[in-house]
Amino acid sequence: MRVLQSLMCQGEHRRALRYIQMMKPPVSSSSEVRLFLTVLLSNRCLVEAWGLLQQHTTKLNMEELLKHMYEICQEMGLMEDLLKLPFTETEQECLEKFLQTNAGVQSREFLLVHHLQRANYIPALQLHQSMKVNPT
Repeated sequence: MRVLQSLMCQGEHRRALRYIQMMKPPVSSSSEVRLFLTVLLSNRCLVEAWGLLQQHTTKLNMEELLKHMYEICQEMGLMEDLLKLPFTETEQECLEKFLQTNAGVQSREFLLVHHLQRANYIPALQLHQSMKVNPT
């Protein structure tokens, strides 16, 4: 894992991805899953990251790993693509909580899109009304 950390610290995201693909190092802890997610998302491998996340989440680490995934997606500009993925109820709840607690119009807009995509019209309408009243 130190090789991956070193590559990521040096900004060598592509090499870190190649290392994962070639060496296939085992993933045994939440911190290793977070590192792998960061490598995959830094290389815009959203579907692979989503699969890895679903493979390695437990009830104990699910919220922590989902929050990490959502944060990296937001940093990398991948939220639009993330919203297209199928969510379990828990994943959806964590996403809504993440978007509600993050400041900024963009988070609220993503939450609005998320509600509309899942036919949650009442929460979407309520959010839209609050965005009109308080646009920031």
